[in-house]
Amino acid sequence: MPPLQQNQLPFSIPDFDGLSPDEVISSIDPCIFDLFPPEDRDFPTFPALPKESVFLTQRSASLWSQLVAPPPLAPPDWIRSHTRRLFLVSLGVPVDLDEILPASKQKKLVLPSLSVASGAPSRPSFDRRPSATRGKAQGSTSATAAAAATAAASSEDQAKGQASSSRKKKGPPPEPELDLVAARHLCRTTDEALDGMTDQELIDHVAKLEAMQDVAKDLLDYWTKRTDEKVGDREAFEGVIENLVAHARKVRK
Repeated sequence: MPPLQQNQLPFSIPDFDGLSPDEVISSIDPCIFDLFPPEDRDFPTFPALPKESVFLTQRSASLWSQLVAPPPLAPPDWIRSHTRRLFLVSLGVPVDLDEILPASKQKKLVLPSLSVASGAPSRPSFDRRPSATRGKAQGSTSATAAAAATAAASSEDQAKGQASSSRKKKGPPPEPELDLVAARHLCRTTDEALDGMTDQELIDHVAKLEAMQDVAKDLLDYWTKRTDEKVGDREAFEGVIENLVAHARKVRK
C-alpha cells in the first residue's frame, strides 16, 4: 500500500514562543495573506494616523483641550450661598445674617440708654423755714401726692379698659362675601334668555348685576389693602433685621 502524501503548506508555521504581541501580528501577516489573498479592488489609501494621538492636526487637539477644560470658576461658598439662605428661610430655620449679608450702609440702630438716675433730687441745705411751716408743707405735699397717685391709678385703669376694648375691636374688617356660583350664572346669561325676558325681568337682572359688581369691587379693595399691609409689614420686618444686624456688628467691634 503506497504511503499517503501529506499536503505541503505554502508557508512555514511560525514559532510564537518569546514573541511580543506586535511581533506575533507581524509574523502571521504572510500566513493570512497566503490563506486569504486580497481581491484586486481600487480602494483609496489613507495616511496612517499616529498612534500617540487621535487627532489629525495640532489645531484639532488644541480645540479639544480647550473644550474639555473646566471653566475658571471660584470654589463655591456654601455658607454665603444665596440658594442656601433662601432654602433655610423657606424652612423657617434661623440664619446668621452677620455671615451672609454684606455690610449695610444704612444708619446704625442706636438704642436708648436704660440707666435711670437713682435717688431723689437733693434739697438745698439752707432751708430756713420754721419747723411748723415745714410740717404743714410736708403734710400738704403728702396729701397731694396721695391724690395724684389715686388719680393716676384710676386713669391707668381707664386706659387699660380702653386699650382692651380697642384691642378687641381692632383687626382686619370682615371679608365681603361674594357668591361666585351666582355671579358666574348671571354672567353666562345668553342673548336668547335676555330676549325672552320682560321689561321688569330685565330691570331686575340689571340690578342684580350692579349689586354683584359693587360686591366684587369691595372684595377687590379688601384684598388690595390686605396685600399692601403685608408688603408694608415685610419691609418693616426687613428694616428691623438690618438695623439689628448693624447694631450687633457695632457692639462686637
